[in-house]
Amino acid sequence: MSQNPLSQYFRKPIMHIELPSSAKYYAKGVLTLAESGDIPIYPMTALDEITYKTPDALFNGSAVANVIRSCIPAISDPWQIPTIDLNLLLTAIRIASIGSDMEIESTCPKCEDVADYNIDLRILLDNPPDTSLYDEPILIGDLEVFFHPLTYKQVNENNKHQFNDAQLQRALADDNVPEDTKLTLLSSAFEKIAELTFDSMTKSLKYIKTPDEIVDDKKFIREFLTNIDGDAFNTLKARLIELKKLEDLDDLPIQCSNEKCLHEYKQPFTLDMTHFFERNS
Repeated sequence: MSQNPLSQYFRKPIMHIELPSSAKYYAKGVLTLAESGDIPIYPMTALDEITYKTPDALFNGSAVANVIRSCIPAISDPWQIPTIDLNLLLTAIRIASIGSDMEIESTCPKCEDVADYNIDLRILLDNPPDTSLYDEPILIGDLEVFFHPLTYKQVNENNKHQFNDAQLQRALADDNVPEDTKLTLLSSAFEKIAELTFDSMTKSLKYIKTPDEIVDDKKFIREFLTNIDGDAFNTLKARLIELKKLEDLDDLPIQCSNEKCLHEYKQPFTLDMTHFFERNS
């Protein structure tokens, strides 16, 4: 088959970025880096922009995965992206497709004025998270516990469970639901929360180094987590909370638009995938 004479007009990479993870934590064959060590980011196609707006696809994560697959062909399986890279990659796609300017609503913590502000998303790319904490093990007695980030697939599964938990909370708040039913639901909820906590922690532990060997079997790690004392468990949990913060994008600098105030403050920024790829009006 002859080459399409229009291929020279196909979309081309708009930018190249380095991964916060330094390409660690990817399964073999998932990531192809350029010789320079970065990856090219392509703009979304018209089909991408239509696809990601499908509510069901957004809920189950497939819309995000499909957009990444289209715009970052260097990543063959978006579901295997470590979470510490995910937000920055999505921000890069947004910049490449729509531009770096984005309007957000913010409330000044000093004068409490609510206003819309135009922000430059490139600020987020210029300040990637420092992921070196993942290289530092936690010491528990003579054990060294090593961690690695969850994948997008694992986080997406956790989010689905959290959605179900939200539905449960609404049921518990419903006065029309009998009290005995609420007690049954509440008991079940506690069991699910405990199960999800241990499951997430098990997946986040890369391996445990004993004086004699390295243990990376998830079954053994799960058994370990359910049989250590509270202090050891809380030490591991505290490190996971620290590591979770590395996934967050930097707060955005904002100056209050109220001329009587002009207070400078930091605005937390999270990716709302329902609107993140919407074009500015």
